Formats: sequence, C-alpha cells, structure tokens
Amino acid sequence: MANESSNENFPGRSQLTDLGVGCFNAPGYSTTFAKFANLSNAVTVPANATIIHITGQLGVNDEGELVAGPAQQLLQAFLNVEKNLLAAGARHGWKSVYKCVAYHSPDLNEERLQIYAGLIKEFCGSNKPSQTSVTVPTLWLGAYIEITVEAVVG
Repeated sequence: MANESSNENFPGRSQLTDLGVGCFNAPGYSTTFAKFANLSNAVTVPANATIIHITGQLGVNDEGELVAGPAQQLLQAFLNVEKNLLAAGARHGWKSVYKCVAYHSPDLNEERLQIYAGLIKEFCGSNKPSQTSVTVPTLWLGAYIEITVEAVVG
C-alpha cells in the first residue's frame, strides 16, 4: 500500500499526516478512485490519539429546520459537522477528519454526488479521509444527506 506522506499519488503533507494519521491506497483502481473521490482506502490512527466521533449531521439551520434545496442542505450539513468538530476541540475542523460516512436520500443523482465531492475537496483540502456513501430509504425530517465523521484532535 502507498502511504500519503511518501507517494506521488498524495502530493504534499496534510493536517492528518501531521497528526500522525497514515493514509493509504493499494496500487491500481484503488489509487485511481481515491484521486477522483479525494479519499483514502485505508487509514491508521495512532494509539495515543484523541478521537472525536460526530453523530449524524443534517442540513439544518440553528433553529433545527432543514434549509431549502439539496445543494444548500449538503453545504449546511458540512458546516454543522465543522461547528461540532471545533466545539469538540478539533481546531483544524474538517482537516482533522480521517473517516466520513454520508447517508443519502434515495433520489441521489450524479449532480448531488458532484456537489458532495466538491464539498469534500473544499472542506478537507489536501486531506483524504476514508469515505463511504450509502443511499438509504429515508432520512430524518426528509433530509437529502446525513453525515457522520471521525476525527483526531490536533
């Protein structure tokens, strides 16, 4: 497997590698898909790391109401994850995330996947967390997305 800190598939260092997290991809399709989706297929976390688990975040405003439209909900869900990461002590926010699971509503389409991929790149920067996206029958409040993450404090 190729490690992010020593492989041409992962240019430069990231907040994750600076926190001791190893990011890996096997040669072949794993590496090709990892570049496309801005992810790592395998991640190692040091035993002494403080880990943050963020429960599912929806695209809701501070009043708990879903914001209008799929693109706005995706952005708001990312912002809500960021707020909770900062509240828990991850001063680098999304750049401390090593694992992300996104639950999508059943009407997921290519346009929304592209928005999601763009937000991952925007919020994670050079970090490439492991990622899983799942389409589910329904989400709370009829949301388009719910995101859970794991991060390290740094």
